[in-house]
Amino acid sequence: DAALLREPGAVLFATCAADAQAGKDMQAQGASVVTLPADDDGVDLGALMNELGRRGVNELLVEAGARMTGALLRCDLWDEALLYLAPRFLGSSARPMAELPLNRLVDGIDGHIVEVVPVGDDLRITLRRKDPDT
Repeated sequence: DAALLREPGAVLFATCAADAQAGKDMQAQGASVVTLPADDDGVDLGALMNELGRRGVNELLVEAGARMTGALLRCDLWDEALLYLAPRFLGSSARPMAELPLNRLVDGIDGHIVEVVPVGDDLRITLRRKDPDT
């Protein structure tokens, strides 16, 4: 009974063989289902991007939590990121923006800022992937 399935338009549900029942449940609700290879975290995101490209998708907006954001960054499957920065300090137990097992600053993932726009009291920062050769 997900709201997404009640909205107009097509829904594509990606799953892996280990989660076949979820695919059957979504298909029963009218979604198209594609079964893809799995990796340690679930659906292989590289395989998903290849499938979307095969279907003619050349732009994809992902609204993600820390786990998905980390996975996309680790797999180098991003071109641009929109970050929202609020003027608020959170404690050390707050959820991270991206789950990345990094212990050294040098291991971070670089981007370059292309735009900073005030949105109310917040900032929207647009990052683009940094070319490793520059």
